[in-house]
Amino acid sequence: MAIELVLRAPASGCLPLTQHLSANGDGTGAINANGIYTEGTDDGVFFIQPPAGVIFFLSRIFPFIQDTNIQAELYGNVDLETAGNGILMQAGTGGTVDWDVLAGVAVKSNADWSHHMFDVNYQEFGQGDEVVVGRLTFTRMGGFLRLDGDAGEWLRVVCQDTLSGLVAHAFVVQGIRYPKKVRTRS
Repeated sequence: MAIELVLRAPASGCLPLTQHLSANGDGTGAINANGIYTEGTDDGVFFIQPPAGVIFFLSRIFPFIQDTNIQAELYGNVDLETAGNGILMQAGTGGTVDWDVLAGVAVKSNADWSHHMFDVNYQEFGQGDEVVVGRLTFTRMGGFLRLDGDAGEWLRVVCQDTLSGLVAHAFVVQGIRYPKKVRTRS
């Protein structure tokens, strides 16, 4: 089955899910996407993939950027506009991209996130680093993003630039974790 948005998640047998996209897909690998990433390699891929026997129903994803002197036309405080390839977000099965979540438009600036999500916030705390955080809500796009672990389905962010100048850069998803075999009480 290919990636799909579904209107409803199961009503029983579910657990809440909050997990970072990570280099290994299960949330325990590297989560800080602030390295030097080369286009066409897997070193800048951060993803989530349910284990076998589990379905994730994702409701939203939160991009998070922490840096100093954040400006709208930069990514954090890194210039990706002139030489960068940007950030991609994709969902797929196995090695196939089934859905380009950002419709083929790579994010190259803090302001670019506003093209894809209404909720983008800039926060400063008086001194020190500043933060840009956004919320892309799949349920506002039509339904939960359903990922089936048995089918090898995933959601990933692909970083294709030098992001080592960022203080921190991560992505968190929220939704529901549903085991395919729900035990009932006898």
